[in-house]
Amino acid sequence: MRAGATAHSEGRKGGLTDMHLEAKSSLRAHPLSAQAFLREAKTVDIPFLQEMCYLATFRWSGRTDGHEKIATFEEAKAGEAMEAYLGGWGRKGDYGVIAVSNATGRSIGAAWYRRYVQRYPYELTVAVQQEHQGQGVGGSLLRHLLDHASQHNRPEICLKVRKDNNVARGLYEKLGFEPVFDEKTYEIMVASTNCSTKARSNY
Repeated sequence: MRAGATAHSEGRKGGLTDMHLEAKSSLRAHPLSAQAFLREAKTVDIPFLQEMCYLATFRWSGRTDGHEKIATFEEAKAGEAMEAYLGGWGRKGDYGVIAVSNATGRSIGAAWYRRYVQRYPYELTVAVQQEHQGQGVGGSLLRHLLDHASQHNRPEICLKVRKDNNVARGLYEKLGFEPVFDEKTYEIMVASTNCSTKARSNY
């Protein structure tokens, strides 16, 4: 789904915990930069994943439909979309990663995928806090998930993006996503996971 806008932060200030250091080592293949690293999403991350889901679904920066009523975060948490994307998180096939700031130990973005309907590909959601956008965080999250899907015999990944979210659509296209279905204000895009890690790292 879409790269997001402003959202709440979580985590603690100060140095990295042992969990941060262990996670940093396990995902070393996808360093973000000196500013952040990736770690696998766990069930304790659900509150932050909910914030990222809200940000991706309702609050991404650059949204042009100001006439639409946008749900509050509390309304969204109780809605069908949040349940679909995160309800019962941790079930078989669910996988996600969190981008964590090296400086503060706080989460700054997330991406995950899960399968909603058996006959369709796994669907991906991604969001990055506004102040950390444009620094390669979203691309690193996406590349890691595509590589993970490839390694776990998931040949395709899909996502939904608003047609007027040109920045996100441009990134998705560079990473191999192609539009396959038009849903009025949204497009469904699909990418093959057979593209090599080396090829994706060029973007």
